[in-house]
Amino acid sequence: MKRIVYLVLFFGSLLISSNFKVDSLAFGNQIKFLNGDYAYEGLNEAEKVLNFDNHFVGTIKNIHSVSQFNGKGTPVPYTYFNVTVNKVIKGNVDDEVVIKFYGGINEENDLILLDDLSYPIIGEKYSFYSNKSNILFSEDQRTITNSFVVSNKTNMVLEKKQLPKKLSIIKNDLINNYIDILRISDPGGDLPEPSNEGTSFGNAIPKGINTVSNPYFMGYSEIYYVIRRSYIDYVSVFSLGNLDLKIELYDANRNIIASNDNVAQFTRGYALTQNPNFFLSFYMDKDTTYYLKISETKGLNGSSTIKLMVDNYCFDINDLIFDDERHDVDSGMKVHYTDKTNYGSSIVEAINYWNKLGVVTFEKDGLFTTNDVTLKEINDKDSNYFALHSYKKGGSTINFNNYYMNVFNYKEKLKTIVHEFGHCLGLDDFSQIEGSENVMLQGRREFEKFGSSDLAAYRKKWGY
Repeated sequence: MKRIVYLVLFFGSLLISSNFKVDSLAFGNQIKFLNGDYAYEGLNEAEKVLNFDNHFVGTIKNIHSVSQFNGKGTPVPYTYFNVTVNKVIKGNVDDEVVIKFYGGINEENDLILLDDLSYPIIGEKYSFYSNKSNILFSEDQRTITNSFVVSNKTNMVLEKKQLPKKLSIIKNDLINNYIDILRISDPGGDLPEPSNEGTSFGNAIPKGINTVSNPYFMGYSEIYYVIRRSYIDYVSVFSLGNLDLKIELYDANRNIIASNDNVAQFTRGYALTQNPNFFLSFYMDKDTTYYLKISETKGLNGSSTIKLMVDNYCFDINDLIFDDERHDVDSGMKVHYTDKTNYGSSIVEAINYWNKLGVVTFEKDGLFTTNDVTLKEINDKDSNYFALHSYKKGGSTINFNNYYMNVFNYKEKLKTIVHEFGHCLGLDDFSQIEGSENVMLQGRREFEKFGSSDLAAYRKKWGY
């Protein structure tokens, strides 16, 4: 399955005058959404006013015209609406203006929309946060000069409806899959034979995710464990009981990465344990060695259980994945791609990140394979989008916008490419509540590694 629409080139007049209402149209196929990575996400009112030259309230009057893709700009229809301006809050705005809406009816009679940008309703009043087009009609033969750009949901907000705030709670399909890795307690009765096992990095006790043991401190103040897995996941380790223990996490070179003594209140860890217990969550890379050093801080009067679990936590797993079978993965669990961009090394590195997760593999298309997605470059200085993934069964397209990509640093460019490949795998754009550490949250950021919600979505969709 693939994701969104290929637009047939328009060979007639470049602007088609229209007087129809969207609710009166009979769509030939369906409403199709393009998913992208864009600049403005989750802005509050003050940030919207700051980031755009114009802020006004206006009523959608009618459709002015529709411009189909002609090889220039973003490969979607541009629908131009006449708007009666009711109130100007910022900028130089006339009483009657034209907005340039990214989306509309294409030549195949499909309604094309970008992400969750809603098609304007004639007669409704909206708040607009917008810049005037930077493009003249003479440049692309598509853009109405001085029109106001609406290319994502930040630019246009329905006035009369206040959308309810989403109430979210922590959810995790794997929350009940934790297992004990060790239990520390006063054994009572006869003690086992003294042992130096686990008393240093050199003799750290090997522990896998699915093992159980009952070691004792045996007069030592600390115990060392070594863990290693063949998968990438977030892992959490925490204690339960009345012993006051501290945990330290070390890499393979025995450099400390993180530590915790007492779980902080009002955090994720506090839902699993409470003081005087510790909680530590960390990104565990594939085939990489880590050490856990667990030490007592106030004597061994009591008992504790220490638990280790895969913990790709997220707020709502159902919001992270497309609710249908939109993805570019073939029956052989591969995505074959054709690269027509100049981002060669960034493309390869982005693919390696996804391939390292071990289930779906991205590969270059060849003579004996069927292409699943084509990577292209566009240049659109009006759009807020860095890139757009357009799904189509039989061959999708990712268009990278050079207007932004050419000014990004390497890690920012990598983030956008990794994000778009996530759409190839059926991952949706994340909401702000999931956190900026996740690559599937839109916006300009540098990429270092996947966030826990990224991995939760991938594992839910594709498993291990």
